[in-house]
Amino acid sequence: MQRLLDTPEGAKYEFMQEMTTSDMDRWVSENIGLSRCAGETELFSTKWFDYRNMHPLVATCLFSEIYKVEYARIMLTHGRDDFQRAPFRTGLKRVAYQDHGMGVKTSLWRARQFADKYCCSYDYYISTMLSVAAQRLWANLPRPQHLWQDDLVAIFEQKLARRAHIRIDDSIFSYHNMPQLVAPEMQKDYCMWVIQHIDAMKPSSRVNGVLSAVYLRKLIPEVVAEKRYPKLTNDARELYLSACQEDS
Repeated sequence: MQRLLDTPEGAKYEFMQEMTTSDMDRWVSENIGLSRCAGETELFSTKWFDYRNMHPLVATCLFSEIYKVEYARIMLTHGRDDFQRAPFRTGLKRVAYQDHGMGVKTSLWRARQFADKYCCSYDYYISTMLSVAAQRLWANLPRPQHLWQDDLVAIFEQKLARRAHIRIDDSIFSYHNMPQLVAPEMQKDYCMWVIQHIDAMKPSSRVNGVLSAVYLRKLIPEVVAEKRYPKLTNDARELYLSACQEDS
């Protein structure tokens, strides 16, 4: 919830702090419909780790706010508008998710569900989709109902697959953010996700993956890496210590 409140227009969602899970379930049932909630349980195991403890309604509100931020950013960075007007070109009315029309609400709900299949941040999913459309010279940037369009999704999946070989994203459940065992299941799942990304790297690049994940960014504990990659962890440790000595 705090992540939502920290968005540029998060103040519009302060009322949600008073809502219980039952209240949110009721709102979704009345405004989105139970038929559109099919698969939500499965999505909790595939969505990005930072969103797994969010109610789907909170996650969709966050998705809508990130869409506005990324829309304005792409408008500026891809030359769609100047620096004075771009911040106000958000692609959606600047209202809370609950205050949008039914069509927008359901489109954002489905787009968020689609993003949740890929275990990536909403920022990355939305910005990639919008950027691809801008590069393909769409007259207008994608609206929420376009964020699961087949041609955009195909390109997104290619980019995500390439990204998995070169970048490992941080999470609120990473070792440096949560060094104590506070959420064991989430922390374990995130560690395994990092390990899978290192496994997917070229053999010659894995030592750099361990160096980054364990010593530079502290995404996973050293002991976890040692169990999986004893030699690579030792090599990465030596590289790290050597670099520290050179800097001192």
